[in-house]
Order: sequence, then structure tokens, then C-alpha cells
Amino acid sequence: MLLYMKNAFLLAVTAFMVLPGLSQSLTYFGQQPPGDTPRLFAPGFISKADRYELMAAYAPDAKEFCFTVTNEHWSHFEIWHTLFDGSAWTEPRRMPFSDTMQCFGPAFTADNGRLFFSSANWVTHPATIWYSNRLPGGWGIPVKADSLLNAGADQWQCTVARDGTLVFASKRQGGKGEYDLYMTEPGGEPMNLAELNSPADEYSALNKWSDIYWVRIDGIIKRLRKQALF
Repeated sequence: MLLYMKNAFLLAVTAFMVLPGLSQSLTYFGQQPPGDTPRLFAPGFISKADRYELMAAYAPDAKEFCFTVTNEHWSHFEIWHTLFDGSAWTEPRRMPFSDTMQCFGPAFTADNGRLFFSSANWVTHPATIWYSNRLPGGWGIPVKADSLLNAGADQWQCTVARDGTLVFASKRQGGKGEYDLYMTEPGGEPMNLAELNSPADEYSALNKWSDIYWVRIDGIIKRLRKQALF
């Protein structure tokens, strides 16, 4: 189930931004723009009763929408997408590479030519970051990101800035907490974003122009479980 609200909606389950200056039929799938109260996003089309949807992303031109799908046990993850053909959105389908690997957390580059995502078993991890290049007929065979990015630790859920800089979550040594946010320029050494990190977990970073939004978890999941809300 995807929820949405005005400007930005950040939770441990999903995060996405609505792009400005675009028609309502593109960004809201025909729904009225929401206010400050979360509403079910595209019910029956994106959000369906027999699965969970999370970690969503619009392409820079807002003509493709990718989202992650899992089951009630969180035991298998796939990336689905739908395309705007000029008059309507196509029926959502699995990304072709979802047939051969588990994947989640799509993130488009600013030029719309590459899609980053994470691959792992959600329960056991460790996760690694991959990407697929856009081809004339769709998306190419996934490529595992370089060894500097996937440095033998658990790293996942990246976001990509206009200049290609990646911000991602990682459990690598030397951090302040379990998961910290790291930044890396293309081909560069990842750098811990120490000013943003804490002894808690930070992840689900989201880049919006010059701003970065992220999720900080400090006992929230445990509290929710106790309240039987998770």
C-alpha cells in the first residue's frame, strides 16, 4: 500500500516527491492532489489489497513510475513500472530483470538514462547496489556497481543527484550507527555524511534538487511493533 501527501511523505516504508509543473494526470494518476492527510495512492492501479507497495520513484520527465512490490511476509521483492504513453498509463508490469533477481528501491538519474536499485533478500541481506541502462526498447541487463560502492558491507537505497553523486545507506565499518548515509561521486571513494548521521539508523535518502531528505529510525520500529501497528 502506497500513501501520499502534500510535498513530501517520509516513512520507513516509502518516500517519493511529486514533481512541480506537471499535469495532475501524470503525477497523481488522475487523483486530486492531496492535502496534509495521507491518502491511498492510485488504489486498484498501483496500490492493491493482495500485496505491499513501497520505495517508489518517478522518472525525471514523470512519464515512468517505478515502485517496489512485496508480499505480506516481506520474503520476495520486485520492481514494477508503468509508462505514460501520451494519453494514459500502461498497465503496471514487472521490470524484466525482476524475473531473475530480487530488487527494490528504484532511483533514476537526472538524465533519465540509468536506473539504480538494490538487490538482496530483505530478511537476510546483505544488499548490493546495481544499475540498469535505458535502451531504445526498454531497460538493459543489470550491472553491479563498482567495488568501492559495494565494499563488502550492506548498502542499499540510493538516490542520485544531478551531477551523478550518489547518497546511499550502508552498514560498513567506521559509521556512527548501524546504518549511516554515505555520499560518493562517480568512481570516487564513499564518504560518511557525519553531520547527518547519528547512533540511530539513517537510510531512505531522497534527493530533491539541492535538498536531501532521509529517514532516521531510533526505536520507532520496536515501538510500532509493541503497538501492533507494524
